[in-house]
Amino acid sequence: MILCMRKYLIEHLSSLQSRLARFACAIALLGAASVGCGAVTEQELTLAEQTLHYDLKLNLSIPPMFQGLKVTCSNGFIQCSALPGLLGLNTSYQVTGLCDDKTMLCAGDIKLLVLFAIDFSKDTAFTSGFAQSNADNMRDVQLFYTAQNGVDIDITQIDAYIGPDGIRSTTDPRAVYLGKVGPLPRKATITDAGNPLPVPDGSPAHGVFIGAVRDPSKPLNVLLAVTARYLSGDPVPSAGAIDVKLTPVVKMLKKE
Repeated sequence: MILCMRKYLIEHLSSLQSRLARFACAIALLGAASVGCGAVTEQELTLAEQTLHYDLKLNLSIPPMFQGLKVTCSNGFIQCSALPGLLGLNTSYQVTGLCDDKTMLCAGDIKLLVLFAIDFSKDTAFTSGFAQSNADNMRDVQLFYTAQNGVDIDITQIDAYIGPDGIRSTTDPRAVYLGKVGPLPRKATITDAGNPLPVPDGSPAHGVFIGAVRDPSKPLNVLLAVTARYLSGDPVPSAGAIDVKLTPVVKMLKKE
């Protein structure tokens, strides 16, 4: 009887110790320290740089008699809001007439959407399966970028969205807003200057990003809502390209 009781106590204590150890490790995974199961720290994983290219042709049609004509905001004859129609700023995009505060010239804001597809499938972090198997350990994501404007027109603002493959509009409920980029002057290049686009852990954008990590065969879409400003008197912009280099940096939980 004594031997059976001793055996029971030893097995019970052993089982209790095992459960306590598992509980301690679970606490450690939530950020607490624990003896014997390793500390959890953060490390950064830099994913492959993505080169995104978009050929831009604005298709502006300005009659020769109006080309080179600078219309001041206070000219007394032409209202800036009427500029697109008067100067024949016909384009497949939306154009809004307004006064440019810096030059005090009438201008036209051209709204267009630029869509990029990010393909993670060729990144070694994904071809090796490392990224997919660690998707649940990925926390904050930073999207570092360089953007180059090869078109001779100023881009005054870029609103960035991400979403799953197939988004075509900023009003698509699957398109998640990231933030603003720019301005991007004509024939110029800008960088993030240490302020990348954030994709914080727990945000809707983070869920979209992690979804693409789990299945890299489905491209992650980046949608840019671009505002390009044409100043009256400027030459008709010729075709050019917008190139963006995007480098995602992910914070990873690592158990030591």
